[in-house]
Amino acid sequence: MDEIPSDGNPQENTRKIRNLATSDGPVLLFNLLISSKPVVAEYFPASEEMFADSFSKLLFRISSELPSGLFEAAVAEGHALKASARGVVLNADPIAIVQFLDIGTRISHPSGDE
Repeated sequence: MDEIPSDGNPQENTRKIRNLATSDGPVLLFNLLISSKPVVAEYFPASEEMFADSFSKLLFRISSELPSGLFEAAVAEGHALKASARGVVLNADPIAIVQFLDIGTRISHPSGDE
């Protein structure tokens, strides 16, 4: 998303998407925000307080909370997380973007299959 949505409010459609599930669990919706404004990088926030504009806050609100396995993976990567951390990263450098994508795909399957 290039800062301002031009095709309406995504909340209803993202709610429908997040209500979908598979045998692995509910769909997770994560957002990677890249701003042209000089702001400090933020990883997996638990509140929208640090977001300066309403559109970034909206993306925070529609993002999924990290399930326990992903929460633990993010902590293992060195992130200090609070309860209710969400799958959101703001202004990450390229290495952190790759780590974000890696953490977001670390769901272990009960049978051990990948």
